[in-house]
Amino acid sequence: MEFRYRMGGIIAAVILAAVGGAAQTGERPSDKEVKAIIDEVDTGRDKFEGNLDGDFKGSTLRGPNGETKVAGALQDYQDSTKKLQERFTTDYSASAEVATVLKQSMQIDGFMKGPSSPTKGRNEWERQTAILKRLAQFGLLRAQVETQAAELARQDGDAGQHDQAEEKMQGLDQRRKALRREQGHRSHGQAQ
Repeated sequence: MEFRYRMGGIIAAVILAAVGGAAQTGERPSDKEVKAIIDEVDTGRDKFEGNLDGDFKGSTLRGPNGETKVAGALQDYQDSTKKLQERFTTDYSASAEVATVLKQSMQIDGFMKGPSSPTKGRNEWERQTAILKRLAQFGLLRAQVETQAAELARQDGDAGQHDQAEEKMQGLDQRRKALRREQGHRSHGQAQ
């Protein structure tokens, strides 16, 4: 049991490291790239589920948080990936849906890494975790960029105010540079 939680923590750390690395590059993925990753997540989910033993799919797992029907958990995961595919658009990053898929994936990963997991489906799950890491990197970075843009818009009120503020900042920057040049000339004149 402790092993399962430890592995879930490790996967969460890897996903966060991937997101952190992406955030440092400052590259914003295109919508097409994110959509391709989302589609890969659903395809990987389908392959994983298809390779699980039928008896296992119909079983019930017992754990510290109660019983989990495998078929129900797999259906929830499928519903979440389909919802993510449907909701993601150029106008909506579907960050809540990404978070749901990643949370469910971490729970599945914790089980798949455990000693009582089925051997059928493990290879497909390993491939799925690689795709999920990319989803975390792209999806969360995109959501972070949109959140920052929304915060700027909120602070500035509207695009017109934003442009005015930017013009003022450029004017202040030009004045600051002029003052530094003047101070540089004065200090050179005083040194002589």
